[in-house]
Amino acid sequence: MAATAFAGTAKRTIVLEVQLPTGGSPQLKGIEGEMATATLPDGRKFGFVPAVSQDAETVVVKVFDLLSTPHRQMGSTEVTVGGDSVQSETDPKFGFRVVRVTSAQ
Repeated sequence: MAATAFAGTAKRTIVLEVQLPTGGSPQLKGIEGEMATATLPDGRKFGFVPAVSQDAETVVVKVFDLLSTPHRQMGSTEVTVGGDSVQSETDPKFGFRVVRVTSAQ
């Protein structure tokens, strides 16, 4: 399994823990609105794009299949910042936990 951090220049930084269907749980730190990727041992590749709500209490994580062209959005999951892990309704399923959201200084 390989994972990359988010990239970009948006205003808020997100620390996102992703529970992969293979059992790994990488913690990704990056910028809202930018894609992080994970490649599973079988070669499937997925992208995760977080968006922070106006009140900064929840984050919606969009899940993409990166092997399809164009990339296909598989679904999205709403997660409470600092709350418990929430499982996606995608196939395969992913768990998401937002550790924290910080504003740019």
